[in-house]
Amino acid sequence: MTAAFGASATAQPCQSWSVDQATAHCLWDTLLRVRVDSRAIGGAEDALFRLYLPFARAVAATPTADPVDPELATEAAELGLATAILTWRRPHSAAFDAFARAAVESQIRRIPPAVRRRRSAGAPWHDKSEVGGTSPTCPD
Repeated sequence: MTAAFGASATAQPCQSWSVDQATAHCLWDTLLRVRVDSRAIGGAEDALFRLYLPFARAVAATPTADPVDPELATEAAELGLATAILTWRRPHSAAFDAFARAAVESQIRRIPPAVRRRRSAGAPWHDKSEVGGTSPTCPD
């Protein structure tokens, strides 16, 4: 089953990405159960991150009107995905794909324009703090 990406899913890399919905449902159920046991939460979050990482990378590879260095976009996408997983509080995975996409795209947009231009012009490696930002809020 192909994951839903919302109305903005028009670029090629994301159209072919899919997730096993049964696996996602099981992992989300596990995460919600283990959030009460802090010793087990890291493993559930890590499993979800690994499951959705190809999605985040596909979003980062989607061409935009304002080009972003691919390395910076990938780092921002990973940060956005981690933020989405950590802030998601719904009791099921429905709508997570759209929430994660919004978090990833938001994080990529937070890369300062000067950094985008510097990297695309071949400037030296950046400080990872340049990709930082605030977290999205989970819809009710």
